[in-house]
Amino acid sequence: MVSPAARILVVHVAAQSPELKALLEEHLDDNFGELLPHLYFGDVTRRFEDLWKVRIGPSASVELRGILEQLEQGLVLEDDYVQNLIAVSFIEDLQDLWHDPEFEAMLGPRMKHEYTTMRDWDDTHGRSS
Repeated sequence: MVSPAARILVVHVAAQSPELKALLEEHLDDNFGELLPHLYFGDVTRRFEDLWKVRIGPSASVELRGILEQLEQGLVLEDDYVQNLIAVSFIEDLQDLWHDPEFEAMLGPRMKHEYTTMRDWDDTHGRSS
């Protein structure tokens, strides 16, 4: 069951840009009005990766920071569902950025903790394929 905190987080992330809002609307249409946060976060992660490639532009930078700020705020809630959503369906899916110091520098303290925990575990144990 989706936690109320996860629903709020999804709405706040979607509010970061018209594109993210459109992705949420499409997600809801495709799923008969049902919110599947992990699935939606796949779209958010792909959008983040696309923006990362062109982050020099001011609007891309604002959206990237907005997404990360909302996720940081989501972790403040200490909701298990939200923590899992952010860790598994966002941070883990951004493995190509794990060793990019610019990416790490953009993370807030809670996001950085989740990120370094996953990255360090992966560096020690290797990616499972």
